[in-house]
Amino acid sequence: MSGHPEHVRMPRGYLWLFRLGCPLLGFGLALVVKPLTRWMIETLDSAPGPLRLAAGIPTSWAIPVLVVIGIGAGCWLSHEAERDSLAVTVRPDGVIAAQRDTERYIPRSRIGTVFTDPEELVVLTPAGREIFRSSATDLSKTQLTEAFRHHDYPWWGPRDPHEEHYRNWMDGDPDLDEGIHTLLRTRQETLRSDNRAETERVHTQLQDEGIAVRDQGKKQQYRRISDHDTTTP
Repeated sequence: MSGHPEHVRMPRGYLWLFRLGCPLLGFGLALVVKPLTRWMIETLDSAPGPLRLAAGIPTSWAIPVLVVIGIGAGCWLSHEAERDSLAVTVRPDGVIAAQRDTERYIPRSRIGTVFTDPEELVVLTPAGREIFRSSATDLSKTQLTEAFRHHDYPWWGPRDPHEEHYRNWMDGDPDLDEGIHTLLRTRQETLRSDNRAETERVHTQLQDEGIAVRDQGKKQQYRRISDHDTTTP
């Protein structure tokens, strides 16, 4: 095991797809904008205003103008994609997760299990309480595996060690008390309204009540958290 940190982030090639692809799209649009606009007007009796405006520019001018616009759009999109993407640093003493100009440090002593579920990176305590979950669709699963195993973390790969304990939530289920049902109803509404802050707050409340919850498609699934629950990969 090396003491050097392992960094896992969005591949640079993804960013260059934006930076190079947008100018190429601008160049292609400059060549087809006139016939495309003419076809839309003849077929649909209308065309979007920006398209008509671009069609009114001579091709010799449209090419550099749209290529420059493409360069700007590509740089902006690559910057936003990099900010939105999760970046993970795995160190011997803990894990740093960075996203959207925020960083979170998770000490090694709190980590009991790490896995992907299925495209989210999830970190649990030894008792099975979720302390981190974030989309990791832009990250290489091979690199994540190598980074966590390199530092001897309890890595479970694409497998939740508590998978068999999850159940679909059904409102009114007698196995849960009314307080838990109220929290799950509230969480369901916050998900529908895309209120992430409130969803996280309710998520924490549920864990304080001994209930872990996750989303599978449009369904909420839950399991009970045991203070004595430990796992071995």
